[in-house]
Amino acid sequence: MSDVKSLEERIEALERKKERSWLDKREVLDVLVKAMLPITIAFTGHHFAQVMNRAHVVAAERLKERDVASAREMKEHDVAVSMQNTRAQQTNVVNTFMEALLSENTRRRQQAIKAVLIALPQDGPNLVDAIRETEAGSPIAQYAADALTERRDDLIHGLFSESADVRIDASNGLVQGWRSRADIVPVLLDSADQHVNDVHALQNTLGVLDALDPDVIRADADAVRGFAERASAGANRVEIGKLSRRVIGKLSG
Repeated sequence: MSDVKSLEERIEALERKKERSWLDKREVLDVLVKAMLPITIAFTGHHFAQVMNRAHVVAAERLKERDVASAREMKEHDVAVSMQNTRAQQTNVVNTFMEALLSENTRRRQQAIKAVLIALPQDGPNLVDAIRETEAGSPIAQYAADALTERRDDLIHGLFSESADVRIDASNGLVQGWRSRADIVPVLLDSADQHVNDVHALQNTLGVLDALDPDVIRADADAVRGFAERASAGANRVEIGKLSRRVIGKLSG
């Protein structure tokens, strides 16, 4: 404020001169320029800041739009990478178990059969089933068959647990290990019929049925259709109704 006031006083002093020469006018102009310079700089800075702020806003909006558009691709990529890593880890586990599964020590083989069904929810049932088939008629083959049945029943039982984590793990285990195994549907439906008043149990059962190989549920089409229709009947079962219709739709494919 003191600098501006000083400049104003200088201008007034020059204006009070009776006869102003060209040099006086030039001095006035010089004073005015000096007075306007900080104002011009301030205005330019303010205008530049506004322009930059608008540019940042536009850039942020475009970045947000790009992020939204690419979010799904990024998620799908992350899921794919996660699945690849999981498969690589399972391959390492398979190699670890193979020696024990092929061992001459019966007790060691039995322990490996039990362990592989838990450690490898996707490949474990296939490995144990291979032992059951290749050594049919032997004690170890019967042990493998019993272990498969026990594991399947434990997972189905877990599907109706009060714990959400147990239900999720059981559902994943059934879908991964029994997706193409025809023996799952009758046992699953029999167990689900014992929980007809449990909405979560019905929804979990339909979710597993929906994820199974269509040919597997078509082998028991009448039973699956009957269960789906019963499950969707009743109040507050909109989501269950959607799942039921999807499962029924796969029966005629």
